[in-house]
Amino acid sequence: MPLHFLIPASPRGAYQPGDDVTLSSERSHYLCKVLRARLGDTVQCFDGNGRRIRTVVKRANTKQALLQVETVASPTARSEPRVHVGISILKGQAMDRALQQATELGTNEITILAANRSNVQLAGERVDNKLSHWSKIIAGACEQCGQLYLPTLNDPVSVAAFIEKLQVDPDVQTMILEHTAPRLPTLLAPASRAVLIGPEGGWDEAEQTLFDRVGVQRFSLGSTVLRAETVPAVALALLNHIQQSSASLPST
Repeated sequence: MPLHFLIPASPRGAYQPGDDVTLSSERSHYLCKVLRARLGDTVQCFDGNGRRIRTVVKRANTKQALLQVETVASPTARSEPRVHVGISILKGQAMDRALQQATELGTNEITILAANRSNVQLAGERVDNKLSHWSKIIAGACEQCGQLYLPTLNDPVSVAAFIEKLQVDPDVQTMILEHTAPRLPTLLAPASRAVLIGPEGGWDEAEQTLFDRVGVQRFSLGSTVLRAETVPAVALALLNHIQQSSASLPST
């Protein structure tokens, strides 16, 4: 069964051959009902921490399936340079698509931004419910695209709090994307970057002033205005291509 199936991380840090993995009812239903796994089937898994794990179905139950670990590969290296995406909260499926695309394009970390013009407000129990839902979206995207590391998903914060956190590491280059700015260069030195994606209504004056004060870079992805949900995919695809192209150039 050629799968890329996410299992919960081992509480001991790494699985060992012979370990049993009990799945939640939701994951059991997905494996046994949707993917039609049967007793004795081999299931290729990953733990979200860089390890490929081959398992065999020990109990094919749609409410509580059981897998047994056969082999565990050494963790693969994380992709470098690292990219941290701050995505302003969007409504409904637009947010789901933005998270899916950011994950598939290889972001390492995602922070949800409560921008001043965000048209969705989260508080209390709704935050926990949304984070749980978004975590599942990210996990599903990893299964789809073959990622071995789950991107870190951070709690919603204000734009100012996000910028303050980024200032702790001066090696991280921070950028925003707006269609009136200079075009994204065709060559960029490989570096860890943070990309802020604004809400549909754009950044307000206070946020723009903050960006200017701390020296956030401004680039455009072209002359057209993209939907906020589209920007993560376009930005990360271009950054990946540009940085790989730059790294392949002969040194002078």
